[in-house]
Amino acid sequence: MKHALCLLCLCLLAGCSGDNGTSSSGSGSSSSSSSSGDSSPSTTSDASSPESKVPVSDSLSGKELQPNVQYAAGDRVQIPSLGASFVVPEGCAAIYYPGGLAIVVRDVSKQGVGLVLLQTGMTKDGLRKLLEQPLDLSSLEPGLILQPQGEIKVSGDSQTRRFSNGFYMTDVTGIVAPHSFAGFSYLVPEAEAERGQKLVRAMVDSAKFAKPRNEDLRKQWNEGLKGKCLHVFKFKSSGFSGSGGSSWSSETNRYWHFGSDGTYVYSGRTTNSASVEVKDGLGNPSVSGGFAADNDNDHAGKWTLEFNLFGCVLVLESTQGTLRIHTLTFNGRVYVDGDEAVVSASNKKQ
Repeated sequence: MKHALCLLCLCLLAGCSGDNGTSSSGSGSSSSSSSSGDSSPSTTSDASSPESKVPVSDSLSGKELQPNVQYAAGDRVQIPSLGASFVVPEGCAAIYYPGGLAIVVRDVSKQGVGLVLLQTGMTKDGLRKLLEQPLDLSSLEPGLILQPQGEIKVSGDSQTRRFSNGFYMTDVTGIVAPHSFAGFSYLVPEAEAERGQKLVRAMVDSAKFAKPRNEDLRKQWNEGLKGKCLHVFKFKSSGFSGSGGSSWSSETNRYWHFGSDGTYVYSGRTTNSASVEVKDGLGNPSVSGGFAADNDNDHAGKWTLEFNLFGCVLVLESTQGTLRIHTLTFNGRVYVDGDEAVVSASNKKQ
């Protein structure tokens, strides 16, 4: 079920993939793609969303979200770092698993799973773009794809659309607040659609917003990357052994260049080489061979930094409309998706 959670969360994030993937409505392995060109609406915003009329309070109330802590029905759960809170629906319990992308909400006595996805930065056009794509769960079960049903329903600053595969369904409702975004869903069998809808509505109606606690930190990250380059280098190898054998090596260089105008340039190359050697009874080489190959994956577009339940994320939207998300961490050194990165002045962007 935890894997199902992550997949559905990724669907809500428009299937953002790594630098070897394509934009899709599911995981990075999905074959679905989007290439809407430069006119593609951005799903994130470096500033607040001025078009949103959602009320923003000075502070939030309720129990602050903690990992592995279960919250009962009626509890208001607040996430100050993302500037949002909601109430756990009647008959349900909620919990957040460390490293997850969403808060899990479950009816304590009936089948189904609800998800609360929170992040900073979102536009109404961006939300519509997400809701126009299928929910691809094929990585969970081959062929399991929930298709959008009917039209997107707009109510003020929220948008709702139903997704179904004929057996399972969920209403997905997203709220675009001035500084934050909250997405709510509850997956149930089609026969229990009314119950799923009711639970989603209850969470949506209970949502409240404030300025995210991480807003200033996000701006610091943002300013710190302008005019900089992040470089990740990785090398792996194995050598000959015994009376013959094989050797293999792989070298990867990845560069992200960030401009103060919100644009980026990425270049990446992985070089693989391998060879094999067989020796005769006297130890002399009898058969040998090898190969080498380079793989390039370059792109450019717009960049921004946002925060979600996992932490700080780098959001890249290429000029072809492909979305990519990378996690950023800092503990004296900068890490991209867990790999240490060297920070230097960019020779491509200012």
